[in-house]
Amino acid sequence: MALDTNLLFDLAAEKDFAHAFREVYQERGYSLVVPPTVIQELTYYALVKQCAETPLALKALQQMRAWGLTPFDLKSWATASRSNFPKS
Repeated sequence: MALDTNLLFDLAAEKDFAHAFREVYQERGYSLVVPPTVIQELTYYALVKQCAETPLALKALQQMRAWGLTPFDLKSWATASRSNFPKS
């Protein structure tokens, strides 16, 4: 299941509902993945746009793996997806 930036901000802010969501879905065997656009947005907030979300973006980038979230790149995903379809 691909996550969006807002959920990572909520995880970084230690919001109970966000951690409950993560824990329940991981317990049920779902992989929680972070698309490259979310990584780019967090990096922008962490390094370029100095604002209230900056500390949350830094924490999200630092804690992503500890939370069991997996970043992925679109190229490898597209390659894997193509292999699931027959060639015509």
